Amino acid sequence: KTFVTLSPIPGFTRWLKDSLDDGSPIADLVARLDEIDTEALNALVSEHSAAIKGLVADYLYNAKHRTGQPLDPVARFHLHNGAVLHDLHALADVSRNGLTQSLGTMVNYLYDLDKVEENHEAYASEHTLAVSKPFKSILGSASRQSENRKVVNG
Repeated sequence: KTFVTLSPIPGFTRWLKDSLDDGSPIADLVARLDEIDTEALNALVSEHSAAIKGLVADYLYNAKHRTGQPLDPVARFHLHNGAVLHDLHALADVSRNGLTQSLGTMVNYLYDLDKVEENHEAYASEHTLAVSKPFKSILGSASRQSENRKVVNG
């Protein structure tokens, strides 16, 4: 009755480049992604994993496409299909591609078959995003970090 994905977040670092104020440690990290070897990049991402998860939560929940839907294409797919933004995992994809796309972070989308239709209808009619308690907790930490971020939508 319940299914969970572990999904990539392909648009995160692209969005982040335009969202962080220069001078923050994570902005510096993102600016240097192509210069840092994978092992050193893993260490830097690990050092800042809590802040990164907060920024990812902010991106998935608040960054909007011009249509009013989430900016991230994978999020749009899963949320349109009635999934719940469930949880985030730092360093879940430590491949070079995973680090480049989302600083290694991946997201769980939960499909509760008893609520899929209700979630889909709320998303389709009002772009309402279904989120779990673990995700809300991470999102709450993101709002406390927002002084290091500009608001940027697609």
